[in-house]
Amino acid sequence: MVTKIFKTALLAMVIGLTACNDKEQDTSIQGTGSIAAKIIWGDEAIQSKSADGPALAAITTNPVNDLPADLVTVRLTVEGNGITPISKTFNAADRTGTISGLPANETPYNLVVEGLNGASEVKYRDASTGATVTAGTVTSVNAYARSITQVVSTSPANVETGVSPLVGIQITFDTLVDPRYVGAGDITLVDMSTSTQVPGEVAYYFGGTFIVTFNPTDPLKDNTDYQVIISADLNDYYDNPLQTSFSWEFTTGVGKTWGAAELVETGDQGDALDPQIAIDSNGNAMAVWQQSDGTRNNVWTNRYTAGGSWGTPALIETDDTGDAISPQIAIDGAGDAIAVWTQHDGTRNNAWTNRYTAGSGIWGGPAKIEDDDLKDMTVEQIVIDANDNALVVGTSTSKIWSNRYTTGGGWGVSHEELGSVYTSSAPRIAVDVVGNAIAIWEESYSGAYEIISDHYTLNIGWGGKTRITSTTYTERLPQITFDGAGNALALWRVNTPDIGRVEASLYALGGDWGNTQEVSPTNFYNSPSDNHQVASDGNGNMMAVWQQGNGTTNSIVSRSYTMSNGWGASEGVESADGNAINPQIAFDANGQAIAVWEQSTNLRNSIWVNHYNAGWKTPVLLETNDVGHAFSPQIAVNANGDAVVTWYQSDGTRNNIYASSYK
Repeated sequence: MVTKIFKTALLAMVIGLTACNDKEQDTSIQGTGSIAAKIIWGDEAIQSKSADGPALAAITTNPVNDLPADLVTVRLTVEGNGITPISKTFNAADRTGTISGLPANETPYNLVVEGLNGASEVKYRDASTGATVTAGTVTSVNAYARSITQVVSTSPANVETGVSPLVGIQITFDTLVDPRYVGAGDITLVDMSTSTQVPGEVAYYFGGTFIVTFNPTDPLKDNTDYQVIISADLNDYYDNPLQTSFSWEFTTGVGKTWGAAELVETGDQGDALDPQIAIDSNGNAMAVWQQSDGTRNNVWTNRYTAGGSWGTPALIETDDTGDAISPQIAIDGAGDAIAVWTQHDGTRNNAWTNRYTAGSGIWGGPAKIEDDDLKDMTVEQIVIDANDNALVVGTSTSKIWSNRYTTGGGWGVSHEELGSVYTSSAPRIAVDVVGNAIAIWEESYSGAYEIISDHYTLNIGWGGKTRITSTTYTERLPQITFDGAGNALALWRVNTPDIGRVEASLYALGGDWGNTQEVSPTNFYNSPSDNHQVASDGNGNMMAVWQQGNGTTNSIVSRSYTMSNGWGASEGVESADGNAINPQIAFDANGQAIAVWEQSTNLRNSIWVNHYNAGWKTPVLLETNDVGHAFSPQIAVNANGDAVVTWYQSDGTRNNIYASSYK
């Protein structure tokens, strides 16, 4: 074997014992263990030693010579914890030097890796000259005499019942295991009712670098026992085996299913368009949309009762002076809802609202929520925090405006302008669990748009705008979400000379916006990334979705993000042949996401959905009405995983509002 010595890394690992039986798994330190040092050839980065994970030592070598690996010779010495120091000599041809029979201990041993000449040098003989050359130095580190590649925890847990049939199997190890190098046979899922293997793949680690995921191809059966088997041949990142097979069992419960598409509105005077949906913690949902009466557009609503059906559509604005358009809806934990919309008074647009009280089942009446009679005011988005207070953002001629609703206090007496004299548009807003918020929008400087933000601090107010980006390219259509710990992720589209891509920036709690990161690839050949969305489960898992062109059609792609791991790999969300566009995504509180989009199949646009639980499942056609095209799906998901999707669809004469519930 000949390689460049300067690419050599010497990595000290932990080796030991793993106990296993069918029902119980003991992952505590037991008996005796071993400590090993290993030479890895390649470009692996040197990792930091975790508190109880692998001990690591790095060797920095001469970058000149190509030499036989067996000439790099080192000595491994283990000392500490009252033992007499024990040494082992080995070289790269041996691959590993192991010292066994060490008492397992919560206190780490000291691991010394050194060259045969002592000190910290590693020497080798230059085969061409016979000269002895210093390859580099190594450092002493601490090491635990523990078992290598132990299973720390599993999800689902052993003998857990009522598991969602959409489950993704997650295994947490005590050392780094890269799922890219885990074979298909290393993790097996068995349907115990038929003793058959369930198809799936090692798809992704989500939330930790010590986690490996097995994602079943399709949802599992209801009320069925399953067994997961991890082969003893599974190796960690450093090629150390599990050594003993590991298995556990769980039982599924009754899975939720998508109901048939239902007609939400019954007015046949004109088109019904642009529905929005919100859902409360009990599974009740509220839809709003704009609908023509043959003369003007009005704002309508309907309520879905959890486990039941849709009620009677209701008109929630009564001003017939001009069009009422673009309604938005938000709902609090008690099921009270606030709708906002843009309404024309014959001269200009104004921002209006109406509030629904779940206890009485009554809408309170429409009211204007801004006080500027000289400017056009439009509504863009509304959010409600955990204390049932709301924030709304919109545009005001060339600026961004906001107003706040407080429980018991109502709306502020006047709106507040954010932006500047520059042309501003497309504001979005997200609120954290405390009630702090971030508004984000695009602002035009000399014809090129940049992404701007402003922070709202509870009991203080807006702090002043900040540029997130500053480039010569146009950046448009920002989106934003919070992770549940006060960190926020912003997403936008960049129009570059290479057609377009999606970029992102992270706001870290107590800090500022980070560097711009490329989320989708730079595309050539008329293959843009577009219609991006981002969502979070509130527990640190965030995910972006977008439509990705290939020069002919668009597909739906996703990437997940966590604070600990950054961006994961891109994953396809759909697999049909038709053009897929306009994705939306929402999470529950358990890391399970639902994506919905419109896709061209059978010569018309249809609505499709897919579920994510440690990996995407098989896409499902949500509506089967082939009379006309279906457009603009919207989704709302609560913490329990209840969901409602709305869209508008042509019946051949006019567009109507439809919905499907997941329960």
